[in-house]
Formats: sequence, C-alpha cells, structure tokens
Amino acid sequence: MRFVGVTTEHEIADEELLRHQKKQILKSYVSENSENIKKMKKMVCKFEIKSVGDIVEAGEPFLYNGKSFIANQTHTIQAHQAPGMVGLGALYSVIATEDENGVKEYALNMTVDSGDLVRKDGVVYRFKYHETIQIVAENWAPPFANFWEIVK
Repeated sequence: MRFVGVTTEHEIADEELLRHQKKQILKSYVSENSENIKKMKKMVCKFEIKSVGDIVEAGEPFLYNGKSFIANQTHTIQAHQAPGMVGLGALYSVIATEDENGVKEYALNMTVDSGDLVRKDGVVYRFKYHETIQIVAENWAPPFANFWEIVK
C-alpha cells in the first residue's frame, strides 16, 4: 500500500541517481553538433523510474532499482524477469556508468565496443574484440573471455 505524499528513502535515492545519470549521459555524448545535443537532452529527459508491473517500450531508457537500462523490446516488467537478472539480454541492456577517465563500471547485460575500458573487481580491462557485443553471461565478462586485456 502506498500513502499519498509519502516518499520512501529508496525513491529519494532513485531520484538522486536519476539526476546524476542524466548529467553523466549528457556529458558523455556532448559533441560539437548541436542537433545531437538536442536529441540527447530529449532522450535523457525521458528516463523514468520503473518497477514490476510497468510497461517499457523498445528503446526506452529507464531506471530500475537504482540502475540505468534500455528496453530491447516492448514488454511488462515481471518479478521473475527483472532488469539486471542473468540471461535477459533480449529484454534489457544496461547503460553502464562511466568515470571521468571514460572507464565503465562492469554490469551484466552491458554493451561494449572495441576499445572500451571496463572496471571489474577493481581491475581495468580494454575490450579488444573488433565487434560490439552485449555481455549476457559471466563467461564473456573480463577477465574470462579472450576479448579482454588488462590496462596497466
């Protein structure tokens, strides 16, 4: 049951994270092209906090339990198929957060491109494969696959 006008600590934390994510995504995609900036601002402003039972549209960015995702297909979020769970790459992609050096924090279902830097368990790795992939299983994550090299 939810009481009108009552905000939980979890909702406050999600709202703060949402503001931080919006700033970070805009910062990472800003370029000389003002048209791209306008498109990114529109996309980022559409982030919404979602929960089980909510419908997400294909391509829609959203927050779930404090993490950023993009829906890969239109569906209703189910408790047994929630964002961030193993094996759900067909439903969700993670929007990985980047630090000021361009290093992404590892997250299952994140997408990586050739040359991307990813931090997992305190170690920074470079993705050296020539194609873009979505990490849908731990055996594709650093350091297990031959796709990665440690950055010194």
